[in-house]
Amino acid sequence: MNVPHMRRASRILFRAVVCAACFAGASLAWGATLEDCQSLRKHGHRAEARKCYESLTTARDPYLRAEGFWGTEMYQDANNQFRIAAEQSPANAMIRVRWGRLMHERFNNTEADKLFSEALQRDPKNARAYYGLALVSADGFDSKAIEYTSKAMDLDPKLYEARELMANLLLEDSDEAKAFDEADAALKISPEALDAMAIHAAIETLADRSPDAWLDKIRQVNPAYGEGYALVAYQLVLNRRYEDGIAYYRKAIEADSRLWSARSQLGINLMRLGQEDEPRRQLELWVYSTVSSFILDRDPVRNIFRPHALGHNNCNPLLVLHGRTRCIPRVQPRLDGYNRSHRIGNRSDTLGQTFSCCPSIVRRIRRTLNFRVSFPCLLRRTVSESLGKIVCFAIRFELLKIVVVHLA
Repeated sequence: MNVPHMRRASRILFRAVVCAACFAGASLAWGATLEDCQSLRKHGHRAEARKCYESLTTARDPYLRAEGFWGTEMYQDANNQFRIAAEQSPANAMIRVRWGRLMHERFNNTEADKLFSEALQRDPKNARAYYGLALVSADGFDSKAIEYTSKAMDLDPKLYEARELMANLLLEDSDEAKAFDEADAALKISPEALDAMAIHAAIETLADRSPDAWLDKIRQVNPAYGEGYALVAYQLVLNRRYEDGIAYYRKAIEADSRLWSARSQLGINLMRLGQEDEPRRQLELWVYSTVSSFILDRDPVRNIFRPHALGHNNCNPLLVLHGRTRCIPRVQPRLDGYNRSHRIGNRSDTLGQTFSCCPSIVRRIRRTLNFRVSFPCLLRRTVSESLGKIVCFAIRFELLKIVVVHLA
């Protein structure tokens, strides 16, 4: 064969190889499954996981599109796709379970509870629906959390997440022996049960033993799993070991800088120690991260936060978020407006001082929320004027969370 023919053959072969590689790459991208994406995320491969989820957003199935948008933190789009999927498959319980988990993650436990209940109407033996109800109940320290978790474990003995939750609930009740057993049971089902490892680490820490062996195991699976440190911190705080809890919340943020819930808890617990500047910074980061990502509602109309008080000097300018606009309250630590005797005199006045933002928001809070129990009780627990200020400061930010949930 002469030289020109050899060169031409080489070019043809090269192009064929390139085309084959492109075709293989495209097949890999389009062939990604939800399980692939979840596995990448669980093992801390965030960039790869994001690409995987992005590939799901172009799927024909609206349920897969919903999971894809959820994985890329486009929560409103995920919410819309879950709505379409539920309409197209009204008898599918798992769509409602996953939709409920999205609602739970985005601070709307009321709708999450409804979706899990709807899933059980369609499939009374759906273990993951009971697990979802357990998560919602656990958030509110409801005694039904253990009941729902037990039901999920009975229906699906291989659901290791339910055993992890049970271990956490038992440890909350200081039943370390049973918590240890449940965490072990979860690890027998899945050797990569990260929260079970974190429960073991928490038990060791509470007993003043080194948790390093368990924390090393977590890092081997996912070096960016800040939730493990946050779980240890949560248990330490429940046992009033605030300084130790703060140290672990810092570790959680160091592992995952976008773990906003850890920033919120870090800020609140720093206030318990009398600090103000750093807590405010941490809580503001949490506030703006949660408000800037839609706090969802099943009703698409209620997903828009309407800026009734645009131009009020206590409101930040409108921010454009995912193609929509909303008014974000400007939060200022004005602690001198609280009743110094640790009692609430005029509930409306105190509420106005607590959440000094858009007047329309304050009016809507008064119509939709009732603070006769939770709000005064927290203040009555204070034992000094200084602690009273700290608790009020924490409540003020918690109020912002409640307001966003109910008004968004």
